[in-house]
Amino acid sequence: MESEADSKAAPSRNERRRERTRAALIDAAIDLVAAQGQDLAIQAITDRADVGLGSFYNHFRDKQDIFRAAAADALAVVQRDTVMRTASIPDPLERVAAAFRLICRISALHPRWAPMIILEGELTLETRQAHVGLLDALLTRLDATELFHGDDMPLRTSFVIASLRLVMRLRLTDPGFDDAEADKSVELMLQMLGVDAETARTVCRRPLPEAPTA
Repeated sequence: MESEADSKAAPSRNERRRERTRAALIDAAIDLVAAQGQDLAIQAITDRADVGLGSFYNHFRDKQDIFRAAAADALAVVQRDTVMRTASIPDPLERVAAAFRLICRISALHPRWAPMIILEGELTLETRQAHVGLLDALLTRLDATELFHGDDMPLRTSFVIASLRLVMRLRLTDPGFDDAEADKSVELMLQMLGVDAETARTVCRRPLPEAPTA
């Protein structure tokens, strides 16, 4: 017999319907941005999700609002995949280097999610504190929070986050910017975080891990 606590915890039918509608709208936005970029109408999103235009405004204020929500979902997927791929690497620095290199390959590894994540960077003017938070969250998931120290680390972190986003964009839009160029960029990012040049070069030339099998 269902307890009172279970009954209170279980979402209602209306709540489940709202969540399905919200998820459908986010999926539609991700697919449309991947296919045609950000210059699209809200009506196109609702048509793709097969919901009424009014339903959109039950969940989001405007197009930028849904883009931010979709980017958060996309970022969570990419971060989870990156952490899973690098989990078997025993050395924390090598783990971080591999994670950065995989993130720079986002357009090939995650073609559905990449445009939305890159777009999110254009929609928000992040503070240095936000940049530190982004990198700290990734380092925490990679069990590598003790790697980088220094009074100027917030500034270095800002440069690294900006560099990662630039490289992701270049890999998506510039055919001449290949994996080798991306890896050289990661070498420079690691040096910005205090890693010596030779060590950065060495860890960025290690084979990347394959995706874990189900």
